[in-house]
Amino acid sequence: MIYNKTICAFAALLFFNGTLLFSQNAANPVTLDGCISMARKNNSAIKIQEQKILQSGQAKLRASGARLPSADFNYQQSARPGDTGSAAEVSVAQPLFSGFRNKRAVEIAESEELSARLQLENSRRNLDSAVAGAFYALAQTESELKNVSETLEMMSAREKDLLIWVNLGKARQSEIYMLQSQISVLRSKKQKISGDRKNALEDLSFLTGIEAPGISISENLPEPSAAETGPAAKYLEKTGSRSDIMIAKENVKAQALQVSRAKGNFLPALDFNGSWYPSRSGFLSGDEWGAGLFLTIPLYRGGINRAAVNEEQEKLKEYGEALSLAQKEARTQVCKLYASLESSFEQVSALKDAYSKSQSSYELQLKDYSVGMVTNLDVIQATLILLDVKNNLNNAVLQAKLNKALLDIAVK
Repeated sequence: MIYNKTICAFAALLFFNGTLLFSQNAANPVTLDGCISMARKNNSAIKIQEQKILQSGQAKLRASGARLPSADFNYQQSARPGDTGSAAEVSVAQPLFSGFRNKRAVEIAESEELSARLQLENSRRNLDSAVAGAFYALAQTESELKNVSETLEMMSAREKDLLIWVNLGKARQSEIYMLQSQISVLRSKKQKISGDRKNALEDLSFLTGIEAPGISISENLPEPSAAETGPAAKYLEKTGSRSDIMIAKENVKAQALQVSRAKGNFLPALDFNGSWYPSRSGFLSGDEWGAGLFLTIPLYRGGINRAAVNEEQEKLKEYGEALSLAQKEARTQVCKLYASLESSFEQVSALKDAYSKSQSSYELQLKDYSVGMVTNLDVIQATLILLDVKNNLNNAVLQAKLNKALLDIAVK
């Protein structure tokens, strides 16, 4: 009985701690930087690329090993009519010159390892952009949800006042129905935004690895300004060091090494081979050891070597074009993001003015309605215009922040 009570108390403690932990996680909002950090830690694509870096490191060791001596132990047991023989052999081989092919293989492996590391940075940059997009999509739905909720509270309060006016004979029943109709429309809109918010939560959850119910964000970045952003040239200068551009350059370098490696097939190869026989018997008996230098000079191989060189040279041209394309795409992306950011600044400026005027219009409509100068329809319309302008303003500010974040990420 005491044992069962102990188990129940322990289970209750675990449940309480788990609930408290979940509540604390939900109560501790994460910023954009926090989401990016968790995404880099938990994202499967990043983990896959990290494994590729380890694989490329092993490939480099394998290429380096081809330049080192090798040693083998061989045992042979043979028979022929009237005789048998056996031999134990320890053989050593050392490549001395291979037309620079082994050296080029090591350099190519080193280049591929560097490309793998750059690809990790490229994957992180793409992930950061995706997280920023998902983060601000969620921030937008939460902003719209807040604005609609506040407008519903305003209209609900107005409904109460209007009911009093109807009872006093100062307003018509149709005005109540009109207002209630708009309240129902706003409630429907609120449900749609709530559904959009759930979708945005799932997108951010997928990228960061955080369970959707536990995500709470804090959008605390300052509103960007044109003066802070600076000219487009500042960002275009940084595109040359972007990871995707560096990958394209490294591919050109590696392919040039492949051309040199293929040309090495025209050069002679020199190897050292030595053998020691600790045990030999029968018709296989003979000297205890032997060593020699082996020179191979390629004379004719049916045009295979020439075709290999031509193939690698064509690939080099291809990688050169890929580098040029990557540079153009990077510059285009930065220019488009910068243009979007500039447009966001202008939109925010215009919408701030529109919001100030719509706020004043709403307050005047309420004042004029109280003295019978305007209808209830005018007040409802002013309320909805205020909501629309407020949503547009908040979305424009969030879009400006997203554009600035994407621009900063694009030049990494």
